[in-house]
Amino acid sequence: MSLAHSISTPPIRHGRVLSVELRQDAAVCVIADKTRLLLSRFLGSRVAVGDDIAYAVPTGDEVGTEILITKHAVTGPSRYLYHAPIGYVSQPKVDKRNQGEPSRDGQTFFARRVIAFSPELRRRRFRLALRRCEFYDGRALCRDVRRKLEFWLDPAILHTVWDPTWNQWKHLLETKIEVEGTFVQSGKYRMRRGA
Repeated sequence: MSLAHSISTPPIRHGRVLSVELRQDAAVCVIADKTRLLLSRFLGSRVAVGDDIAYAVPTGDEVGTEILITKHAVTGPSRYLYHAPIGYVSQPKVDKRNQGEPSRDGQTFFARRVIAFSPELRRRRFRLALRRCEFYDGRALCRDVRRKLEFWLDPAILHTVWDPTWNQWKHLLETKIEVEGTFVQSGKYRMRRGA
C-alpha cells in the first residue's frame, strides 16, 4: 500500500528508544532526548529498547501522528513498523528487490501488510430529511453532505416499506427522521512492512 505524506510539515523528530512501559490501555516510550511518547498498547508491544523511532510532531488539528519504527534486532522485510492515519490507499509498488520501503525522496512509504485497523468512532445525533436518501429494494442510502455522513437505513426501523420508485418523488417528502448512532469518523492503519 502506498502512503504519501509530507516530511516537511509537520516537523519530524527522531530518536533511539531507551525504555518502553506497557500500561493497561497504552504504552509510554521514552526516547534518548527524554521525550515521553504515548503509543497505543498494540504498537507499544512491538517496540523494543534500541529501536529508532521517527514521528511527526502535531501542529494543529491532525487526526493522528505518523510513526516510523526501525527495528535494529530484525533484518529483512520485517524491519520497519509504520503507524499513520490514512484517507486513501492504492496498490503497493515493488522495488527492484521485490520489496517495498521508504522512497528515496522520503515522501512515500510502501507497506506489504496491514496488521491492524482501528477506526475512530464518534457518537452522533441529528435530524435528516428523507429526501436526502436514495431508495432501493429493502434499504436506503442516506447522506448528509454538510456533516460528511453516510449510512444505510433499514425500512423495518421506520415501519415503512419503500422501493426504488420513491426516488422519482422523494423531493416532495417533508418528513425528517432523527438519527442517533456511532459513526466511523476516520481510519488508522497500523502497517508492518514485510511478509
